[in-house]
Amino acid sequence: MQYISTSDWGSVVAVESLQGGSINSVYLLDTDFGPPSLLKTNSKCPKHMFARESEGLYALALAGGLRIPEVYKYGDNWLLMEYIPHSNPASNYWSTLGEGLAQIHLTVEDRFGFPEDNFIGNTIQLNSWTE
Repeated sequence: MQYISTSDWGSVVAVESLQGGSINSVYLLDTDFGPPSLLKTNSKCPKHMFARESEGLYALALAGGLRIPEVYKYGDNWLLMEYIPHSNPASNYWSTLGEGLAQIHLTVEDRFGFPEDNFIGNTIQLNSWTE
């Protein structure tokens, strides 16, 4: 795949197209470097879409409480991140999710917003700071 340099990510040995998204193409990549990774691509996405997604995922991970995939690399029209395999939810799934969301929302700030506007699909989401 042209998105990944063999010098820093190994050679791609298998690619599987994944289903479920309507905005991006999504692939499961196996490389000779490490565990499987998830690659999202979109040749017609808005500029900075994947950079903003990367920043948002990083902010969610910093907040703690939920399992957020690690972003490895991104470019103008692609995002490479940790693959978290699908599994059947445990019996405590919903309570664990609720507790994780509550932990994220325990953060106290004097204003609301985000340093950058980002996207919901291909639509810009304005994140101006407000009190």
